Amino acid sequence: MSVRFPGLRVATAAIAALAASAGAPALAQTQDPPPPKAWQKDSPPPVEIFAQRDLHHPPPLKGTRRSVKAFVAWAARSVPSEREDARAAIARAGNSSVSNPVARHLCELAQGALGTDHTLALLQLAILGELKNPTVGLGCLRDILWTPLPTEGTRDVELGDFIEVESLATVQAKAVDGLAYLRSPAGDAEVLKAIESHPSRIVRAEAIDAYLWNHGDSPDAKARLLPLTKGHGEEIFLDRVRKEDGEGAATFDPKLEAFLRAHPELQPTEDQQGGANPPKNDKPDLIPPPPLTGFSFDPTCGATAPACNGSCPEGRRCVANDVAACTCVTQ
Repeated sequence: MSVRFPGLRVATAAIAALAASAGAPALAQTQDPPPPKAWQKDSPPPVEIFAQRDLHHPPPLKGTRRSVKAFVAWAARSVPSEREDARAAIARAGNSSVSNPVARHLCELAQGALGTDHTLALLQLAILGELKNPTVGLGCLRDILWTPLPTEGTRDVELGDFIEVESLATVQAKAVDGLAYLRSPAGDAEVLKAIESHPSRIVRAEAIDAYLWNHGDSPDAKARLLPLTKGHGEEIFLDRVRKEDGEGAATFDPKLEAFLRAHPELQPTEDQQGGANPPKNDKPDLIPPPPLTGFSFDPTCGATAPACNGSCPEGRRCVANDVAACTCVTQ
């Protein structure tokens, strides 16, 4: 599921209505996926549950905690064709009041989900960002953005850091998306601060992308960010290729090729091109490797393995070695 909302990026199938990219607007509609077929033995199959849903009828997003939770649950089950239904419902609930109850409940729910339900926190912040509330919403997104990253947890060897750090950083990246989508001096100030000084590269990269998108990818926006990226050596993020919703290879590949031409240092070296699946050697070396230690090759041992009935010097016998060749070995 891949419905996109402005300012928001989530890439999990469960977050149907709010999978978005750095403030990107709704682009071409994507076709709804087929209903799932797998199910547990003692429960109805998902296809039956899916068929019972009343599409295009989100629950009202009112100022009560119960209605907010109901809307979040609906959004988690929604499909791409319901994207505009979700956005319209959120727009009706949005206002700039200091005590906006929808924003307040979304904030409380998201803060409660931090560290316990990663996916739910992302979804709640996506809706909060779409709400564009400049008071409660801005304050909540700012608080989550600057929540201190964990200093202990479960270390991921490949990541080189704690899993808990990456988890919170991705949530903070969602918060910075919402701040950029406010398109206000206060929101932009937090985004610029994150680009310059946030401790997570995940957040800094997302902040750059979100700021640029919400400022039309203009040369002025890039010039504004350039000095802020130099402290971390992340100037290249200003040119990063963005894949738009519904975009195919015909338009994306030329953008990627232009990016690599502009940054040839990213091209793999000759010894890196094999990757995990190096090219097959169609012309293997015809010279057999030396036999195992303790064996001595003698061309007079002239039979083909495994027969090995050729002749060897006195005191030796002819046997097959590890490469299916015959060698004379000391008896």
